[in-house]
Amino acid sequence: MTTPAANGTVLFPAMSSGGPSFRFAWDKGAGVSEYSFEVGTTPNAGDIYYKRWVGVPPPEAFLENVYSVPWDGNPVYVRLGSRVPNGPWLYSDYTYGTVAAARMISPTPGQAFSSPNVTFSWNACNNCTSYALIVYDQLGGVLYSKSTAATSVLVPKNLPVDSTRPNRVTLISMVGGKQINRVYKYYRSTSCADPRGFAVSGVSSTQIQLGWDYNINHINPVDYEIYRNGLLIGHTAALAYRDSGLTPNAQYNYKIRARDASGNYSGFSPTVYVYASTDTQPPSVPENFRTTGVTRTSVSLAWNASVDPESQVAYRIYRDGVALLSALATSYTDSGLTPGRAYRYEVEAYDSAPTHNTSARAVLAAPGTVTTLP
Repeated sequence: MTTPAANGTVLFPAMSSGGPSFRFAWDKGAGVSEYSFEVGTTPNAGDIYYKRWVGVPPPEAFLENVYSVPWDGNPVYVRLGSRVPNGPWLYSDYTYGTVAAARMISPTPGQAFSSPNVTFSWNACNNCTSYALIVYDQLGGVLYSKSTAATSVLVPKNLPVDSTRPNRVTLISMVGGKQINRVYKYYRSTSCADPRGFAVSGVSSTQIQLGWDYNINHINPVDYEIYRNGLLIGHTAALAYRDSGLTPNAQYNYKIRARDASGNYSGFSPTVYVYASTDTQPPSVPENFRTTGVTRTSVSLAWNASVDPESQVAYRIYRDGVALLSALATSYTDSGLTPGRAYRYEVEAYDSAPTHNTSARAVLAAPGTVTTLP
């Protein structure tokens, strides 16, 4: 190996249109007809780069640009192999250090998001003196740029709405007076963000009042569609809706979704269940709230049914203080969880009156560990 010449050298990337890379070089050996070149995160792994040449090599030194070096401060291992015709493979091993560069944490690279402005955040690297963020529009023009010593930047410019063409974002780490660029792609979704906080705010024997919160990630919402028992019953631009002319003591369920000026729709809110009645008594506490099963990525919960002599009871399930859904059943399985992380669950019983709700004690659950909290 001629470049870099010595074991222990710290590699610093060169910048090119293909991104940060490092050029390795070596001289051809006398009579050599085959070469192999591999770069790995562990010795002899070749998980970063691998290439093999067969046939008589050209007389000049071999050069190879490697673009996939992690640049995370950890060593990389290079193995250079060669052999003459019909001879054994001979190997030389090298170990080099790397400088660390920041990596984007949020939003997840490649993600599609609907927010009109986005906060980009990245990890701090020990040897970085500053950072810069450049956001390009979908034609390659600079939409926004900022240099900072912080590890996050709010981009206040509205990103173009086009779910098929990406915005390119370059994160620059300044290390030792030089820069390391990482390039990411993001898509601006054409869908509305889901409405938040949908709940019953008032009940009588013939009317039900619904309310919800504005989602700051909406793209120009113009109205909301209200569904009762699965059927569209109305539209409103407000954050509340009154459904009248109902049958006393009948059960209803509601959900809503948002629509923007371009005709794009959000997803549906969680469904809420309610009785049209003048109920005066809250349901009993859902006793024996417990876990019934835990896997690497899911937690199964169950509880005893609450009692209410005046109306049917429904339940809200909360994870870490955030409502997951409303349901009539007395069990629920929460899936898609992060292995090893602890989650806090609560179940709340409620009836047709908005102020009538009772909560069970919380349960803390994690894969392999279940603890009931006082």
